Amino acid sequence: MSARGSALIEAATAAATLCLLVSGGLSISYMAFARVWLERSVYEGVVCLATSSSIDDCRKNLVTAASSALPMGRVSELRLERNTKSAEIALRFRLLGREVIRVRDRRALPLGGRG
Repeated sequence: MSARGSALIEAATAAATLCLLVSGGLSISYMAFARVWLERSVYEGVVCLATSSSIDDCRKNLVTAASSALPMGRVSELRLERNTKSAEIALRFRLLGREVIRVRDRRALPLGGRG
């Protein structure tokens, strides 16, 4: 095999490896951002539940926040509960048909209260 052919094969292998590393890094970064964003959104949803807002309004705000920042993937399950003592949200997020993130937050009501 000529030196020119070997160089072409090495360059193609290096380019494929570089593409694989970059796409893997971007995927990991997206998933890390998605987790942080969903945790933040769920916390804001719990705060919403702690107010006099309706559960439907809190659900709509949470789904809007999640879908506006995360164009890839979707909220596949969302459960909001509120009673006199606590507010709780459980969320599942799917990407490419697989559940990849679960977030759950439960806070005692009133928020910021002691005991």
